[in-house]
Amino acid sequence: MTIFVTILLSKSCYQMVPKVIIHKVVATYNDSIVDLKHVLDAFPNDTYYLSANATFLSKLDTFFCFFSLDLLNGKGKYETFIKNGPTNICSSFKNLKGNAVVRTILRNKNFSKRKFPTTCPVESGFYYIENFELDERLLAFKIFESKYLIKIILSKKVGEKLVEFINFTIYAESKDREKYEKEKKKSLEKSH
Repeated sequence: MTIFVTILLSKSCYQMVPKVIIHKVVATYNDSIVDLKHVLDAFPNDTYYLSANATFLSKLDTFFCFFSLDLLNGKGKYETFIKNGPTNICSSFKNLKGNAVVRTILRNKNFSKRKFPTTCPVESGFYYIENFELDERLLAFKIFESKYLIKIILSKKVGEKLVEFINFTIYAESKDREKYEKEKKKSLEKSH
């Protein structure tokens, strides 16, 4: 039964071309490891660009990425829909294999400019991404109409423990593109 429902959901998600609407991006960081600044630019045509810069205060021998997608339930609480455990980014640098989300970010052409670590160890210094377009391509799959948040957490190993140093949370929703375009057109007509 579960497989049948999953196939139905997958087919309906695949057929829908969603419109992604970004509501906000929240970033926190461990200021003993990194200094982080970010900005989300939202334009009237519903395109969204994230720019961020990070100054690593010391060398990172290796670091890890955790990713999750949490859906908003009927009670107004987010529940985890998909998540992966910590992925060793240094291994991903070496062969661009492994985690699909990490590969998507590393190979992504959505940047206008970037200085992003590509090998390990990551030397202390200044790194940035400029105008990273947040759109449907960010998700490795098409998601049905829903409100959700995407968490991307970067950690480093200290002894046997992983210590978080950057935590991005993207609050967004997906809407049926056709329905969204009709609603937007009506709204514009009413305002004129």
